[in-house]
Amino acid sequence: LTAEEVAEYGRYLGTYEGLHTGAPLTRKGIEGRASHVRRFLRFLASKGEAREGIEEILGIILSRTIIPVSEAAAIVEGPDTTMPVGIRDRAMLEVMYGCGMGWRETSELRVGDVDMERGWMRLGGLAAAQPPSGAARPPREEKRRWRRDEAGEFAREVPIPATARAWMGRYLEEVRLSIVGERGASDVFFPDFAKGTSLDRAAVYQRLKNARERTGVRKNVGVAAMRDSVGAHLVGAGVRWEAVRWFLGLGPASGSVEEHAREVLERHPRARAARPLPGAERPRAGTARP
Repeated sequence: LTAEEVAEYGRYLGTYEGLHTGAPLTRKGIEGRASHVRRFLRFLASKGEAREGIEEILGIILSRTIIPVSEAAAIVEGPDTTMPVGIRDRAMLEVMYGCGMGWRETSELRVGDVDMERGWMRLGGLAAAQPPSGAARPPREEKRRWRRDEAGEFAREVPIPATARAWMGRYLEEVRLSIVGERGASDVFFPDFAKGTSLDRAAVYQRLKNARERTGVRKNVGVAAMRDSVGAHLVGAGVRWEAVRWFLGLGPASGSVEEHAREVLERHPRARAARPLPGAERPRAGTARP
């Protein structure tokens, strides 16, 4: 059983119309059918007939928070890049959606985690927050409380899509130094303009909300929605589930990381978007509040 077949079933459930009424399945009906299939997929994985974690694809495909590629692009491009804070927010949203990051991964990103020359960055994941091998590990129920919008479960190094990389480069060149330069050295990649420290959860969500409101997208899109959406968009573009699972930190890499990265970058929605022209929209003088 392949991930593509599971994804096709998920899309079938989402678009199913009754033979007699023509009405789509209710959310409860979809979740009920998907629940049975997930249990069956876990059973197949335990017998070696399917890949471990393959049932997770249904959760992404059937997520009620999925938004179209066009809306995700509109939100990411929403910040006002004539202002310094807008350039920071554009770079942050580009990389958050582009790499499927949770709010904690976005907030805790450090300059040393990003290799702009190679176009890769290191994300901590839940594994980095747990005790090292051999030490006492938290109980299973505690691990289950870790919110899916906080971070991927597995630490990983992922490629940065072309557009996110270009905006990160512009942000580093034109904006970031002016923020941290006045307040001493700081290795926070996306610091708060007022404090120079990491953005907290509320601030990350506020940046996303501001961009959404500027674009007119009416849906209440949060960090988890952007994360689910990029996973669904990659699957829809034909990226193998094994590569998507690794990219989002839902599981360790099974196979060649380089092959996974090449596949993701070739089909990523932000891989071929227009690159920003440095200096084309110079920030206006003055300090903007975050």
